[in-house]
Amino acid sequence: MVKWHEQHATQGLVIIEINGGKFETRQLVRDSVLEQQVPHRVLWDKDCLNTKTYGIKAWPTAYLVGRDGRVVWEGNPSRIINRKQEYKKLVELLETQLKRTDGHSSDRNGGS
Repeated sequence: MVKWHEQHATQGLVIIEINGGKFETRQLVRDSVLEQQVPHRVLWDKDCLNTKTYGIKAWPTAYLVGRDGRVVWEGNPSRIINRKQEYKKLVELLETQLKRTDGHSSDRNGGS
């Protein structure tokens, strides 16, 4: 996520990391973000409402949301980082979304 932030933030990519507050206090998360110099936003979700709302069962779970607010990809980026073809498709999808200004998105998981 840090790498993507560094590479694409100037193109409009906004990364929001959500930390479920079930196991860590807000102060612990804050200290960790500062210590690790995390460059993107981090939301401490005290009651894990986002996890419940989106039905997240595993971590990390990531969503790529297009400019129109629609989810165009969801998954675990750490699971595909070593799968060159899948990772390449995700990067291409990300770059395509960053270039869009018309408010239209492709279908979820990279379809047209």
